[in-house]
Amino acid sequence: MAEHSTIPPLLTHEKKPNFCNLPSEIRNLIYEYCLVSPRPIIAWLGKRESYCWETKSWMDKIPNRGNGVKWPGHVRDKVMISSIKHITLPLLRTKKQIYHECAKVLYEKNTFCFRGEHNWEPILSWLKRIGTANQGYLTSLQIATRRPQIFACMSTGELVPVKSEWTQEELSSQDPCDRDCLSDDTRGLVNNINPVLEDIFIYLAKRTGHEKLSIIMQLAYGEAPCLGVWIHPETAVGYWVGLELQNLVEKYQYKYCWDYESNHLVDASWKGYASCKEVLLCIPTIETLGWSITIEGPGNVVNMDGQPDRSGMEVDFILKRPVPRSPTNL
Repeated sequence: MAEHSTIPPLLTHEKKPNFCNLPSEIRNLIYEYCLVSPRPIIAWLGKRESYCWETKSWMDKIPNRGNGVKWPGHVRDKVMISSIKHITLPLLRTKKQIYHECAKVLYEKNTFCFRGEHNWEPILSWLKRIGTANQGYLTSLQIATRRPQIFACMSTGELVPVKSEWTQEELSSQDPCDRDCLSDDTRGLVNNINPVLEDIFIYLAKRTGHEKLSIIMQLAYGEAPCLGVWIHPETAVGYWVGLELQNLVEKYQYKYCWDYESNHLVDASWKGYASCKEVLLCIPTIETLGWSITIEGPGNVVNMDGQPDRSGMEVDFILKRPVPRSPTNL
């Protein structure tokens, strides 16, 4: 009998090549290549508008008298969109499994920043939009802060605007007497801060992950904390800057985002850029309020004593507490 050649059967039972069958290490490398931006991703870039009662029109530049402020103002969508052109967001719309894996890389490996002027509401809106699960992946936020406008708090608790030049926005509905952070000044002047600031930390406390979130609060260019002159209580002439915003952030950070095992789940730090001379002038006041300033930047100019002379420079500085407080001594 003639021998028949044996032909191996087709291996039809083998799995077809599938991206999800790749080892997770390789998939994560691909996700990082596609989704990690070399620069911070701009989640918000806005500018407030002001209303001039004389011309009855909205304008970008705030006049000195007779105006109000409109939020949210202008939003620069083109700049925000251009900040994500280096990442491949359509990858998140391919498959449910891939979406969850991509979301972790996107929010964990990138820094999201909020630039321009805002009243804290865009940040809360963005956090709600991405959801608590994606919040848990967040590790880095940068938030531009502006000097809060001031208003007077009477002994009765009534809130009074301090001239149109000073209080241009709608007064906060939150009673400053309940803020428990008014040790900065005893003249009855407090910062006009949107209560939404507290809501942001309440919402961050709902994060499902355990990644530590670092928030860099960027002070406005050229603003040195607590630098100013006394404001006359009747004419409101002068200049005043306090630390109520910093104290409030610290208070909410401990109140809502503190874990006794891992300490801070949300860590906020303050950075600024201003004239070194002005920064040095405000250091004594800063220290009396329990804060400190560390100056960074070049020091190659030397004075007659052989010490670094930065008086004519603009420098980066970090505002922080020398000894972090705990929830028990706030």
